[in-house]
Amino acid sequence: MKKILALLLASCFLLLAACGERTPTSPEDNTITTTPMPPLQGGPMLYSFFGSEPYKMEISEYDGREYPVYPIGLVNQEGELVTAPVYVAADYIYDEEGFVIGLIATQDRAFTLYQLDGTSRSLTAEGFAIDVYPGGRYATVRAADDGSPGYYCASEILMDGIYDIENGRFAVEPKLGQMIQYRRGGLAMGYQYDSEDGMGNEIAQWAFHCADENVRELPLELGRVQEYYPETGWFGAMLNWEHRYYDNELNPLPGLTGWSACWEGFNSGEYLVLYNNNDFPGVSTVVNRAGEVLHEEFQNAWRRGNLFLALDYANEHQPSHLYGADLNLIAEAGDGSIVVFDTYITHRAEVFLLLDADGNVKEAYGEHGEALPASPVFRGWGQDDMAFGVLNGEWRSLDVNQFAPENGFANIVLINEDLIVINTFLGSAGHAALDEAFAIGWDGNLIESSPLEPFYHSLAFMGSAGEQGPDYFWVETETQRGFINAKGEWLFIDK
Repeated sequence: MKKILALLLASCFLLLAACGERTPTSPEDNTITTTPMPPLQGGPMLYSFFGSEPYKMEISEYDGREYPVYPIGLVNQEGELVTAPVYVAADYIYDEEGFVIGLIATQDRAFTLYQLDGTSRSLTAEGFAIDVYPGGRYATVRAADDGSPGYYCASEILMDGIYDIENGRFAVEPKLGQMIQYRRGGLAMGYQYDSEDGMGNEIAQWAFHCADENVRELPLELGRVQEYYPETGWFGAMLNWEHRYYDNELNPLPGLTGWSACWEGFNSGEYLVLYNNNDFPGVSTVVNRAGEVLHEEFQNAWRRGNLFLALDYANEHQPSHLYGADLNLIAEAGDGSIVVFDTYITHRAEVFLLLDADGNVKEAYGEHGEALPASPVFRGWGQDDMAFGVLNGEWRSLDVNQFAPENGFANIVLINEDLIVINTFLGSAGHAALDEAFAIGWDGNLIESSPLEPFYHSLAFMGSAGEQGPDYFWVETETQRGFINAKGEWLFIDK
């Protein structure tokens, strides 16, 4: 009886903590609000974090080893606890432009839809996973229930359906042997197999259009239809290991047989970038809606940004030319290079930088090809073993592998204008032990002290929330765990 009473009291406390008005003043109240956690896109936001105690151990299907699985909780932009760690998954929902508009949390085959202000409602669909399409209305629900799905292992049975989140119903009912994958342009592809696990023969394929819920059968003679290009209305298929293209009426485009799409179309769908499959990596070619070749001198061209700027790569895959949506030349690197900065917000390119031979920023362009001033604001990111940044118009890069132990590797965990925090590990990825944690300057020299020094060993980006709060980090000390900012100030303390 005492145990039940304690659980009830704990539940009441969490409910009040999540929903009631309060003014937190101490770590004991789970929050410190001197420095809130506003997202880059503005407005309200939810951030996820892992609980301190695993709720189960699970054997991985990849290496057969046993790993702990931790529950997930949610915090809002004020550093306030929204829900204690009770979920097995928490995934953002994005609009068509890549901005976060909500979150789906999963627990025991049940899904909860969270608005960014923390309000929520349960969905009527059940399954072990859900994949929400851009816009947030439809989702693929993986409904198989064979007892095997988990954090480290997937279901051995296919049973997908398309769920209408807005109206609380299935637009396409789950069916054994059915696999559904979202493509682009409001279209999802469905494949029906003659076996429950999808290892048999494909016996039907179709396209679901989110605009009107029309399900369109696609003949198997077309090949396995894998791509849809909303800019042109084309379908891309693979037949006998050869790429085929069809218009929206499913008529073949014979002039493009054997070619493969390198990226989406650009200039409002007037052009599509392809490359010759028989001459890869060869020369990329731009074609129009009718399949006519317009330009075939690009090397590894692809779109970047909302207006689909194309890059022309040359020596050692360094950008040499920047083209606009109308194939007009915007910038040529010469003896310098061109660098692309991405924002942390998904799918949105931000700045193209033209550097001289010494690494100084000569010119900068926005995602529409417009000229920008060389930004004095620090921008930085890590890619593989390299740290990159621009500070006061100067391009910076640093290879952190030089700090790795002989039998190990180095990871970048934080980059700002003052320092780069590095963790080094002994062993190989997946089976490594933390060796050292320290900070270096952009000159490669060791930083003796900083406000973040107590957290070097446990700094980590906020996982799926990284794009929304790049300067917020999850840390764990011997006595506390929670989110901090780049100044080492506590934003949220998990009690």
